[in-house]
Amino acid sequence: MCKRRWKFSNTKEDLAITYMETEDYLSINGWSDDSHSFFFGGHYYRAVNTSTTPHKGYDVVDIESWSVVRRIDMDMNRVKLIDQGLCYGVRVSQKFAIYSLINSEFIFELDTSNNQSTEHSEPRRIRADYNGEFLAVLCDNKLNVIDPKNRTIKNTISISDLNSLHTAAADAEANESDLCMTDIRFYEDDVILSSNRCIACVVPSSGICRWAKFYPANVSISLACMHGDLIFGSKNSKPHAWDRYTGIEVWSASTALPCLSAQVSDNWVVYHQLAGHITCYEWKKPYTSPDRPI
Repeated sequence: MCKRRWKFSNTKEDLAITYMETEDYLSINGWSDDSHSFFFGGHYYRAVNTSTTPHKGYDVVDIESWSVVRRIDMDMNRVKLIDQGLCYGVRVSQKFAIYSLINSEFIFELDTSNNQSTEHSEPRRIRADYNGEFLAVLCDNKLNVIDPKNRTIKNTISISDLNSLHTAAADAEANESDLCMTDIRFYEDDVILSSNRCIACVVPSSGICRWAKFYPANVSISLACMHGDLIFGSKNSKPHAWDRYTGIEVWSASTALPCLSAQVSDNWVVYHQLAGHITCYEWKKPYTSPDRPI
């Protein structure tokens, strides 16, 4: 693994401002740092304000005139686009939902109230990821696999029923809080669940836990993405890669690098740093897991 750094010039010839809003204008329109925004179908969708008034929905801005053409009642946080003009997120009502940008309506909702534990007045954070065909939605103890095209739930898995996970937790002398998964990654046929010190791989079609790995309490894990036979993320702020089928660590960077996110393409891995810089690593030899199913 060879470490390289990329730098981009920002001369006037390279960059040209096409649109800008002043601070006063943003304040008037209630746009905050927590707002979500994205482009679709020649329009720019921006949340009115997800932190204080998420029920106000999203403004739809024409990218030619940069004028607001309409407002839609899409009261969702953590919005992400998927195929066929659909997007998903969490509504004010704490329901996971899928919204059609083409028809301007909600087409699917998953009521998470049944997942609520008696110890909490509100359900834990809802996390979801898309593998190009299905959605994996994690809320409390439940993992739901959703077909957004047919608007159906394909499978529901209870985390407490994953024996391999509980066996690994007992061996590591982990407590209940360590079993509360806080993040999710969905790639091809595998869902990777993680907490601060745990990583577990679940096959959503069968509900089988391939493997579960617990680290000591002084270790902090953060996963970024999956690609091929590898899971990329960081361990104690140091970039790492794990074998997707076994959880074995197959690479780590030589130094710590506080990371915001990571992206993978072919044999390149790009880590985005909190300060805005990027660090690019080249994977010189493609990695194939010796435990990849035939």
